Amino acid sequence: MKKASEIGLNPDAIEAQLMGYLAARFFENLPSSFETTTGVQQPTIAGELFLPECI
Repeated sequence: MKKASEIGLNPDAIEAQLMGYLAARFFENLPSSFETTTGVQQPTIAGELFLPECI
């Protein structure tokens, strides 16, 4: 196991980088959950888009 900083990631921004990565996969309609990592039966696209209601 390596530290985030050892592979070029900012350790203070790991969660933000992860959210950006997952959001990018969502908008490209790419799965982010797999049988080998989470045990799902088929690759799954994570997330849901909620838009604000216009007033």
